Amino acid sequence: MGKNLLLLFTILGFTFGSMTKAQDTAGSVETANPLEQLDMGESADAPRIGQRYIKEKFGAWDLVCVETDAEKDPCSITQVLTDQNANPVAEFSMFRLSGGDEAVAAANVVVPLETLLTAQLLISVDGAIGRRYNYSFCHQQGCVAQVGFNKDDIASLKNGLTASIELVPAAAPNRVITLNLSLSGFIPAYEAVDIVAAN
Repeated sequence: MGKNLLLLFTILGFTFGSMTKAQDTAGSVETANPLEQLDMGESADAPRIGQRYIKEKFGAWDLVCVETDAEKDPCSITQVLTDQNANPVAEFSMFRLSGGDEAVAAANVVVPLETLLTAQLLISVDGAIGRRYNYSFCHQQGCVAQVGFNKDDIASLKNGLTASIELVPAAAPNRVITLNLSLSGFIPAYEAVDIVAAN
């Protein structure tokens, strides 16, 4: 069976490189197993290094990870925020922190490039008075606010029903765009997300 399989690979034009590993004094030749050199492929939907993938879902939240060659991929809980027409407008990604003086969690909030940065970003829970945050930088995909949360902020998110994020478009500085941030599934999502060292 082995000789027939090797002959079939030769007929089909497979090249396995040198098949000779060693030759004993009697003149017999030991050949490598061609099956050990086959590329068995991978699933077409498998993420490549650097690509994001959804590992798990928790209500309105996705546990999104980045494929790496490390033993464990870094993950954050993510939610895409949409307008009244279900068009994606912003993205909210959070992870937990350890070793911080005050912040126990952090989030990257990505908004459109056309946002008025001086108007800041406002986050509130269940209609309570919110907090304003500065934007940190912009790139091709949008502008980013790097937001810190203390224990009281996280408690509000865990106990709340819905949060809102407000931003102001640069083309209409008198207009406020309010995006809903669902808190459905937030508690199990928060417990599942990575803890990143703050220092």
